Amino acid sequence: MLLLGGCDAGELAAAFGTPASSIRAGDYVLIEFFEDGKLELYDIVKDLGQKNDLARAMPERVREMHGRLQAWRREVAARIPLENPDWKKKK
Repeated sequence: MLLLGGCDAGELAAAFGTPASSIRAGDYVLIEFFEDGKLELYDIVKDLGQKNDLARAMPERVREMHGRLQAWRREVAARIPLENPDWKKKK
């Protein structure tokens, strides 16, 4: 069990990375980043390390998978993290 008592948002981001949502369909995974809305698509069979973003090369697959991801989030009433207006990035 992971205990997060006393962690601020910056510490959580460092521990868990950028807030995002993802969906897998066959060999492909689509990742939506909540901070900027960026969508990335990877063929995780050919590119396990997710180095070659295919989103620009496969816009139809991105649209289809993103639609499925959004529908699933609505279906389960998924909570999306919101930006904390009081949080100040460390310089």
